[in-house]
Amino acid sequence: MNQFGQWGIPVVVKASRGAEVRCRIQETSLDRALLHKCQALFHEKQLSFRRLTMSVKENSLEDALNGMLELRPFPATASRLMTACNDLSITVRELSQIIKCDQGLSMKLLQIANSPLYGVSGEIRSIDHATVVLGMRAIRDLAVSTAVGEVFDSGQPATAQIRKQLWQHSLACGCVARLLSEYADDVVPDEAFLGGVIHDVGKLFILDHDSVGYAQLVCDCSLHSLPPAETEKYGLPHTVIGQRCAQEWGLPDEIIDVIGCHHDPEEADFGGPLVDVVFAANHFASCWFDGRDPESSDEEVLQQVNLEVDAATLEQVRQTSEKTIQEMSDACA
Repeated sequence: MNQFGQWGIPVVVKASRGAEVRCRIQETSLDRALLHKCQALFHEKQLSFRRLTMSVKENSLEDALNGMLELRPFPATASRLMTACNDLSITVRELSQIIKCDQGLSMKLLQIANSPLYGVSGEIRSIDHATVVLGMRAIRDLAVSTAVGEVFDSGQPATAQIRKQLWQHSLACGCVARLLSEYADDVVPDEAFLGGVIHDVGKLFILDHDSVGYAQLVCDCSLHSLPPAETEKYGLPHTVIGQRCAQEWGLPDEIIDVIGCHHDPEEADFGGPLVDVVFAANHFASCWFDGRDPESSDEEVLQQVNLEVDAATLEQVRQTSEKTIQEMSDACA
């Protein structure tokens, strides 16, 4: 309801959550100077309410996020593996025993270990063998990657299609990142794969919060215009939400950096080179497999993150990724 004080100056009333306050300046016999004063005051109050609305939205999403984290816990076996790998005294046998307790995870790990990514198709026939051949760190990263697939798979039936699309993009990003890691300094291929697979996990929580509105927002925005649009609409971008989730799940600092900085790699604190690789992979996966128009040229993206990859090599990366994605999707399904 419009309320006006002395001389027709709008008076701001307390707004309920999500409400918008609409004011207008009454037509009076004010002289021009007083009218300008009223307009300036109105503009100031309008800005104040915009800030208030943003704060209310942010608090609303923050409150919802606390409940969503409980509804989307990280798979227990993957959490145990991460904890175990942080123990310097852990043995290969002990690590294998943790994996063997989860039959589904064991099968998926064997499928991935025998995929073209590792060049040992059909040769790895047991978890013990996989742990020895690939190493504990690789097994940890692969286990977490398969766990991420479970996180993407859960949700409301109405969001199944967009969750599938998000998972396919994440998997493509992981495959491209793993291949690009060969041209970066100090980047472990399996960590690059994990970083690519999990970089957009924050989107799932916004989707849970507002399935219809967020699905439309994703469609309307370009790759790097999405985080500002999310902040405008919800108060938080998927990068910040994803970081919060990764911290709750106990993921490594480098992976948390990837999730939070894959749109702005220069902001990374821990995983600089890894974030650079996933930033580039995100661009290529979006253009090659999602049909998005590029916001920057391939050369500009590679130059931004100091990756020296020529056009012929880049085409080889694309072709290899394309062949690998479906097989990896079947393994992580």
